Amino acid sequence: MKRFSSMFFALVLACALSGAAFAAEWPSDTVKLIVAAKAGGGTDLAARIVAEKMSKLVNENVIVVNQTEGGGVIAFDTVKEDDAEALQLGFFIPSFFTAYISGASEINPLADVQCASFLGCTDASYICVRADSPYKTAKDLLDAARANPGKVVLGLSIGSRTHFTVEEFARAAGVQFKYVEAGHVADAIPALLGGHIDVAYLNGSNTAAYVASGQMRALAVSSEPFVRKPELENVPTFAQIGYPGLKCKTDFFVVVSKKAPAETLKKINETLQAVFADDEVKQKFAGISYAITPLDLEGSAASYKASFETFDAVGAALGVKVAR
Repeated sequence: MKRFSSMFFALVLACALSGAAFAAEWPSDTVKLIVAAKAGGGTDLAARIVAEKMSKLVNENVIVVNQTEGGGVIAFDTVKEDDAEALQLGFFIPSFFTAYISGASEINPLADVQCASFLGCTDASYICVRADSPYKTAKDLLDAARANPGKVVLGLSIGSRTHFTVEEFARAAGVQFKYVEAGHVADAIPALLGGHIDVAYLNGSNTAAYVASGQMRALAVSSEPFVRKPELENVPTFAQIGYPGLKCKTDFFVVVSKKAPAETLKKINETLQAVFADDEVKQKFAGISYAITPLDLEGSAASYKASFETFDAVGAALGVKVAR
């Protein structure tokens, strides 16, 4: 019996040591950054900058995989069902939260995955109209929306983080837009340019390109851009037009399966901190109007939970939170 017990505990110890060694060697193969959005949007562009630098740091290929099926639910499930090797990392924004809050997804962001890195983001997203729109300023748009509740058509992904952000802004301004499903940014742009919607809420890189080409006009920006591009230098912030303190902001975070061991979580977090310590990465993010502050593992867990709770509270206030 004693010999059996000794052999058993030796086996357990060997497995534990083997698991620790395996975790320390992360990654063991190609890493996939799972993005719940189409190519061309802000999240996709951010993920590609991260993937390029991560590949050099971890000496393995790091690729971006866009999984948009089911409004991103397939992407969320891919990460949740990953194994202990943690080679499929969710590179998500708070649409991961809002999908659960609104009932589009049953994957609980707090219970079903774990946060490896919270990337605090100062972003600049723009309320945009076509260049030939009758709305020349944010005041023009808001006045029209107040005078005609539910008539000004704003295209976005229903139930997404953008939906929460825009609706929070609309309620602060006392207006009611007519929301229509326009998918992600890559879909909303042709819908706006084609006259199918009146307004879109776009990231900085897309806004700058289309304003510079004379196809769009930017009326307001969510917060002060990290870098003011010449074509957007006079666009007022939400605060400047009278609506400060909005809470539904765009942060990025990297989440992994609950099966991933603590050492792997730590390695991923340290790698992301190294990515954003690179000056070239900072410049590239500035080019798409993002400034990123990566947090350590403890700070990531706390900020991730706090961000979820913020969106959860806003969802309840907006009446879109599903009872469970």
